[in-house]
Amino acid sequence: AEQLDEHSFLIDGKDYFLRFNQVRKFAHLATMYKAPAARELGFYNYDCLSADFHSLCRLSLQGKVILSARNVGQWLEHENNESKALNKETIRKELGSLDDIAVYAHNYFSETTITEWLKKMRQYYYQRLFYQMSKREVKIQYLFFTIRHFQLNYLYFTCVGRIVLKLCRVPVR
Repeated sequence: AEQLDEHSFLIDGKDYFLRFNQVRKFAHLATMYKAPAARELGFYNYDCLSADFHSLCRLSLQGKVILSARNVGQWLEHENNESKALNKETIRKELGSLDDIAVYAHNYFSETTITEWLKKMRQYYYQRLFYQMSKREVKIQYLFFTIRHFQLNYLYFTCVGRIVLKLCRVPVR
């Protein structure tokens, strides 16, 4: 990685792709890219909540990525956010998106590398889902989903605890 200023780094897009589960730096409201290259890749051709991520993941493989710690905007969460509509179909599409990205990435990496990437990204997606589930009005299905996808990490246990407390009607901040 090459430091551009006190807030920004330039990294190889393939490194960003392979290490996204560690970097975890993506904010589509602050993402800039070359539109012709995006259109050539068929941006937003996959119907899922994370269509931005899906598209930019593929684009990252073709060049370099600048990561910046500057705060350039704030996402407003409200009751009608699409990301609040988690259900089996939405989750299926999100995980299918990872499979679609992996198919594209075979042009750049070995089967072993892609298999490992897919495993790590699925774990990352489940962590995001657990967190999202623990932050909203809880349903018993969220607890069953979380238990079915057990992970041995702090975030998992924090989210399960929040879900259980909410199910028991204990105030959680």
